[in-house]
Amino acid sequence: MKLQFEQLKGFNLQAEDGLIGNIKDVLFDDHRWGGRWLVADTGEWLPGRKVLLSPISLEDPDPDKKRIPVRMSKQEISDSPPLEEDAPVSLQYEKTFYDQFYWPYYWIGGGLWANQTVPAYLDPKWNQEEIDTTVEPDPEHREHVLRSADELKHYQANSSRTLEPEGLGTVTDLVIDTGTWSIPYLILQNRRLMPSKKILVPQDRVVSTGWREHAIHLDLDENVFSLAPGMEETDCISREDEDRARAFFDRP
Repeated sequence: MKLQFEQLKGFNLQAEDGLIGNIKDVLFDDHRWGGRWLVADTGEWLPGRKVLLSPISLEDPDPDKKRIPVRMSKQEISDSPPLEEDAPVSLQYEKTFYDQFYWPYYWIGGGLWANQTVPAYLDPKWNQEEIDTTVEPDPEHREHVLRSADELKHYQANSSRTLEPEGLGTVTDLVIDTGTWSIPYLILQNRRLMPSKKILVPQDRVVSTGWREHAIHLDLDENVFSLAPGMEETDCISREDEDRARAFFDRP
């Protein structure tokens, strides 16, 4: 299932023994564009700390009830390594968290999740097969900077083929595949066209992200981008939206 991040933010998180809150943010890496952590808004349950949940512990979302089941108890979540509310998520913190639950590190191996594509495969509660953890870490993971999906919204999208300062448009949302917790698409608002329209852009068109200048740089020509098809105004990304986007942006 592919959901817009803005819709996903409203989903409740249901632990094995009760509701723990809802999704506040998703932290991802801009190397593989994988969603690595959900930041939970737990209200007054665990005040003063950042409560993180890994996709490894998540079941499939229920879009009708706007809920995601979590394969953890409230006690396990409460006992997970604490992190101050405003503290960044360091590699050492991730190692401590993963070690506590005996999970293989997701940055070991060549896949999106270790040597797998589905995060739940790394959870011993769900999968009893032994995972090969002898593979060397991904060398590009050494810098290990996680980014906020909520922060990326409103970034300016520029063409990497021009120095045009006004850019192509604005990032208004991200699309998250809740099967793999990857980010296959960005949604851009083309404000230079009348009428304005939202455009589904494949993530592989992102050349680089300028976090200091709040901009992303796309391998797209401005004239071509202006002809891109608009997307339907729905929360779930339809197969038709994907097919139109891929047919357009994959053209030579």
